[in-house]
Amino acid sequence: MGIAQRVREHLAHQGVAYRVVGHRGAESLEEAARRIGAPAWAVARAVLLCDAAGERWLAVLPLDHAIDFTALDRLTGRALKPVSPQAQREAFPDCAPASVPPLAAPYGLPAVVDRSLARVVAVYLEGGDGQALVGMAGEDFRRLHAAALWGDFARPIDNLGEAALGALAPAEEHRTRIERIYELPELSGQARAIRDLASGPGAARALTRLLEDDPLLTAQVVGCAALFIGRERGAAASVGEAVEEVLGFELARAIALGFSAGRGFDVPAEGPLGTRALWRHATYSAALVHALALSVPETHRPAPGLAYLAGLIHDFGFLLLGHLFRPEFYLLNKLKAARPETPVTVLEHQVLGMGEARHCLRCGHGEFGAFLMRAWRMPEPIITATRRHHDPGYAGADAVCANLVLIADQLLDSVADEEAPPLDASVLARWGLDRDQVLAVRERVLAEGGSLLDAVAAQLVA
Repeated sequence: MGIAQRVREHLAHQGVAYRVVGHRGAESLEEAARRIGAPAWAVARAVLLCDAAGERWLAVLPLDHAIDFTALDRLTGRALKPVSPQAQREAFPDCAPASVPPLAAPYGLPAVVDRSLARVVAVYLEGGDGQALVGMAGEDFRRLHAAALWGDFARPIDNLGEAALGALAPAEEHRTRIERIYELPELSGQARAIRDLASGPGAARALTRLLEDDPLLTAQVVGCAALFIGRERGAAASVGEAVEEVLGFELARAIALGFSAGRGFDVPAEGPLGTRALWRHATYSAALVHALALSVPETHRPAPGLAYLAGLIHDFGFLLLGHLFRPEFYLLNKLKAARPETPVTVLEHQVLGMGEARHCLRCGHGEFGAFLMRAWRMPEPIITATRRHHDPGYAGADAVCANLVLIADQLLDSVADEEAPPLDASVLARWGLDRDQVLAVRERVLAEGGSLLDAVAAQLVA
């Protein structure tokens, strides 16, 4: 347990004594360190980087530090950026997808190590299987990195103010940054076909035929259908039953469209903004927005499919950010993990409103996601919900879906802390809702669908 084969063989060959400490499947390195009682400054983490020519380097730094890309570029003499998750999997073939051991030699990589690790007496690191950390003496860790380039390129996250954050993003020409905005992931042919299906006689059957060609998407839609089936009935026997008898065409299309559209991104799974957390939040938010919409008076009630889709894809701006702007996403993801109590919109202002990135990202993931939704020709209520879901004051066109997503996010954000959610009374009143009513909806959704939603979210990340 805890050690990939190449790492185990390398440690044995170097004669390094170590111990393996299980962390019971923590979902992040930060959580793993907390579970075993290791201080973050003593945990070495690795980030796989590459330059414009495709040469890969392994950056090794303390868990509670963030890469200063400007300093790293000066130290190495090259412009390095985080690689895609697919490239990471290829570089570490015997490791779990999100586990990167901070040992370059077993994988034939050059390494650059932050000098702060030279002072650590006992070091903990990932061993490769995502289930345990490996502890060793600091002198052994440094001996393993004798051939690495050592220098100062990481900054303690707790000491970073807004001005200091400005130095962490890599410099890049303004024109190039703007041009990259147009390298948007295309909506897949499957997703376009689902989007363009018109309601009417035969629509449900046409959607069923599309889904039957994709076993994974079929399983995801059938899994979601279980949320809408009474306990006495049991699961849908087929995707046709799920579409035609349980969900109905509009809701089934929304579910299939959201899941299919999310496949075109190459974004890390780990971290509070990674795909594992994002899809879990998305599936819960979609179920909750759909349920909240049913409580809105009929004169203002959005179509069930629109409500569900708004909840499901309102955070796709994060996927686009991670896909196109990996250094900024890396830093934002790292900061959110270190400062979970700080709203992500505040962190975005610090990270995305600085340097060259400000010209195309300064409005944050909402505006960025809305740009994508418009390029994909999504319905206007979806574009509005993506853009406005953090704005309680928005009461303009198509406000209902945006406001319901805001309420759902507030309800979900308070679950983990077991605190009373800070719901905006004016937003609730705008749609004929009250606090007790929406809290009851949340409790019902969590009680009846929690395990099913977790299972669907896990399928989306696999």
